Order: sequence, then C-alpha cells, then structure tokens
Amino acid sequence: MARYFKTMHDARQEYEINKDTAERILGRNYPWYRPQGSEPVYYAVCARCDNPIRLYGIYTGGVPPHGRHHGVALTGFPFFDRASNDFCAYERNAALNKADRREISEFGRKIRRLAIEEFDRVVLVLSHALGINISETLAGEMLRDWLAAGGYLYKGAHLKNIPWMIAYFSRRQSLFGRRIWKNGDLIDAITAREPNAVFNNQTLSKGDAYYSVTFEFIDHRVRHLPAGQIEETIVMRIFGTGRRGGEAPQIFEQSVVFDESRFASLMNTSLERARRDDGMLAVAARVGGQFV
Repeated sequence: MARYFKTMHDARQEYEINKDTAERILGRNYPWYRPQGSEPVYYAVCARCDNPIRLYGIYTGGVPPHGRHHGVALTGFPFFDRASNDFCAYERNAALNKADRREISEFGRKIRRLAIEEFDRVVLVLSHALGINISETLAGEMLRDWLAAGGYLYKGAHLKNIPWMIAYFSRRQSLFGRRIWKNGDLIDAITAREPNAVFNNQTLSKGDAYYSVTFEFIDHRVRHLPAGQIEETIVMRIFGTGRRGGEAPQIFEQSVVFDESRFASLMNTSLERARRDDGMLAVAARVGGQFV
C-alpha cells in the first residue's frame, strides 16, 4: 500500500495520501479525479516507482488512506513501467537478491540521472545516516562503483532510496583519515577492538603501530509495518586489522535505517533556499556526467 503520491511521473514534490491532499492537490480535475457513479475516485502516481495508483480510504472508514498500483497503463498518465511497478516495495513483499536487475528503461535512467544531478544531497544524507564524513574522493569512488554495477537497475532500487543504494553497491573502503562525527557506537567499537587505533578530533589518525579499519554494506531489507508504512535497511559492517595473509576480522555491525523524507525534502528545497555543494556536483559530473 502506497502512503505517498505525486501528481505526475516527472514531478518531484510528494504528498501523504489523505482526504485533504487529495482534494487540495488533485482537486476535481482529470486525470486525477474520475467519479464512478456516486463514488469519488482519485488516481495519482506512486512516489517510489512513478506508476499510476488508485487512492483508497479517502472518504470511507475501515482502512487507512493509501494507494494501490493500477497495474497497467492508464489513460492520462503518460508513464508506465512494468518492471518498476511489479517490484515496487509498496506492491510486493519479496526477498531481495542483489544480483536481480531490471532491463534498462526510462525509470532506470531517471534513477541514474537523479543520482548525478542531486549528488551533493545524496552524499549529505548518507553522511548523516552513517555519522561518517564522506570526502569528495570517497564519494566519487562510491558513485563509480554504483554506476559500474548497474545499481540503478537493481530491482530493489527506486526514486527514494538512491543514497543508500549507492552505499550498498560500493566496495569495501578504509575508514582511515575519516571523521566519525555522529556515531558514538562505532567509535566505541573501534576503540575497544583496535588497540592501535588513534582518534584525533574524531578522525582516525596515524598511531604508533599499523592498524586497519574498513567498512562495507550488505543485506538490503524491506519490512512492511502497520498502517502501510515501510522500513528499509542495510547493514554496515566494520572490519579490523587482519593477521598477515589472513582475512580481516569483523569488529562491528550496525543497521542503517533509510530516512527517505530527508532526501525528498532536500530535493524539493526551493532554489532561493537551496545550498548546493559545487565540489560534490563537480565530482558527479566528472564520474557520471555522460549519463545526464
């Protein structure tokens, strides 16, 4: 069950589904309003997958207001993508396989384009979610990995989880020289498990002896919660110093919950209030500008 709608597939602003937004935003206008006898019927577009949905529970009790995918192309809505519709997290509660890909389509190209055009916001949201400063160099490497892996074609990817999907498809990276500014549990774990680690102003720094701390992401999951809510997570794993020639031991793991509303609000910030990071946008243009 969808909880948010857009007016059209090319719109960015999204709205929670309820009586007020249906009447105020959609009004009594075609193609959104289509009465069937005495019943007022509203259609809109899913904020995750861009496909048409019908709104339910707007006037009737018994069920919370929500949207259900129409499932086929709908006159008045120019976009319909079968793969993104069928694999929308709102539509199905299925196990996710990282190797599963959709065919390239307008939807996949849109995810890729948004990642590049909004890359400074992608990095900001991800940095806050992890509590780790992401430099321009690291950000560029993560974007390059995501593009090379075709992460925008992953069946679990959609318009609202781009920051975390870029992390999910990145290779294992070093935490050395990075500021861990908002993740006390991670600092405590490194301090307890890596005796040679040194923090200087919350930044992993050179100490008296060699040590290694790296991180990666696994296990993308989607959970359906009450009242039509959805929770998406990935797991961040931290590895310490391995013995010579041996595998690095895992010293910590942490579930990262996606805050989709933060990413959406940044993308919808008005031009006069927006603060863009030209350095990060330049990185995105250099790594993936040919896809815009």
